Amino acid sequence: MRPSVYEIQSSNCEGGKVLTSFISDGSGGLSPDDGFFFACNRLKTQHQLHGSFVWSADDSRAGGFCYEKQSQALLAIPH
Repeated sequence: MRPSVYEIQSSNCEGGKVLTSFISDGSGGLSPDDGFFFACNRLKTQHQLHGSFVWSADDSRAGGFCYEKQSQALLAIPH
């Protein structure tokens, strides 16, 4: 099985904890509409979700920070 992007990045940090992230203007990466939160939920069930970073607040403000709120809610769920 091929390693996930998360596993690759974690190994680049000597197995350290890394944050999931995406760009809120939709210019790159795995967006919320394309499965970002699904992937985060999978990491959460594997006890590998240590936090999320949404870039950038300037773009998020226009949407009422909905992605930040969704990230916080996911992180608060015990698994």
